[in-house]
Amino acid sequence: MKKELTFLVLGMILVIIGALLKINGDKALSQYILIAGLAIEAFILASLVIKSLKK
Repeated sequence: MKKELTFLVLGMILVIIGALLKINGDKALSQYILIAGLAIEAFILASLVIKSLKK
């Protein structure tokens, strides 16, 4: 559970950094960072939902 929360926080940090880069005008790099952050969040949240449904 602790590992999932760590990756969830990492995904949130990547999304914030990507949003800040997008505001500053660096669109190429910000898109990749946003996609990576959102993908990490989606994967971790899906795994947490599956774990909670199994219990």
